[in-house]
Amino acid sequence: MPPIMKKALENKVQKPTESIRPEAAPTGASYASLGFQPVKSKHTSRTAGMRSKCSIVFAKDGKRIEVESEVLDHIGVEDFLQFSVNDQGIAFGKNLPDGDESFPVKERDSKKGKVYSTPLISELIEIFNLDFSNKTTISFQEVVYLDNHGLAVAFVPIQRLSQPETKSEQHEAQPEESNDTSTFAEEADAEEQLEVTEHQQLDQDQDLDE
Repeated sequence: MPPIMKKALENKVQKPTESIRPEAAPTGASYASLGFQPVKSKHTSRTAGMRSKCSIVFAKDGKRIEVESEVLDHIGVEDFLQFSVNDQGIAFGKNLPDGDESFPVKERDSKKGKVYSTPLISELIEIFNLDFSNKTTISFQEVVYLDNHGLAVAFVPIQRLSQPETKSEQHEAQPEESNDTSTFAEEADAEEQLEVTEHQQLDQDQDLDE
């Protein structure tokens, strides 16, 4: 290739542009002289969430209570549960003193057992005013073990939601309007008597002037 063409070809080839890097701090430079600022982020330790001991499920695939197998083992339950309630929560066990109805525990595995009962779930929803409007499951992480003549009973505290006021309660809370018109009548009579007195006084003044 003639030297002239070779030189022209080399001029057309563009060399890759070199990336511009900021100058590195020299080794041994003072930390304070380089204008560092602490990051604003804070460290938050992430702890594992507590496992639910008992859950009330209101779903299309079955309204049920799910109890952790560890709880069922502690109270010695294999196949049937009895339930009772008070104003603080729900208790369940193998043989309760006032237990007239036993509910079968189904689908028992290493994690939990399930008690399917639409009437039971409906009763608990009504008693504790549970709200399933935007969820299908309400879980409880706390369980307290009680003693029933040597048999363990599981107690799950449930915070009762405040009941909305009914129309009758709202009506009773509103102040009633008084239908007594005697006060208004007395005030009207007093104003009329005052006007008569003023007219009489005015007539007497006119007579004196004549």
